[in-house]
Order: sequence, then C-alpha cells, then structure tokens
Amino acid sequence: MYNCAYLQVHPPFSNPDGATHLLAEPSRCSGVKIDYRSLAAASVAVVSPVYINEFLVADPPPKVDRFIVDEFKNHWANRNKT
Repeated sequence: MYNCAYLQVHPPFSNPDGATHLLAEPSRCSGVKIDYRSLAAASVAVVSPVYINEFLVADPPPKVDRFIVDEFKNHWANRNKT
C-alpha cells in the first residue's frame, strides 16, 4: 500500500519536507527559481514529467536517474559528496 500525501510547497522549494520527487520542465518555467541544491540535499529527484508516465506503466518502476532534468544533474550526482 502506498502512503500518499498532497504537499503544499512553493518555489523555490527550499524546504521539501516529505517530498520524494519534483516534476519539472525548467524550459517552460522561466522566472521560477528552483533551489536545486536543497532538493538534492534532501534526495528529492527533479525529473521531467515523462517520468510519471513511465512510473505508471513500467514494472518494475523506472530508474529515476534516466529522467533527471539537465539543470539538476550535477546537483543530483554530487548530493552525497561532502
């Protein structure tokens, strides 16, 4: 059984408590700031909307790394490095 919740968060998403993923298309969100560093530090994956399609139809679910948005890739790769 899945534990679902609706999170009321707003840009720049600096405090992503309870979040696991952020669906984003940065190229369509001009003027919206996203705190990629905070999201990566909290292990919140910033993925393209295509991820949700694959998640709903694939078994097993797809690897999130395949759907990380370009602007976030460096932050995601370095999230566990000190």
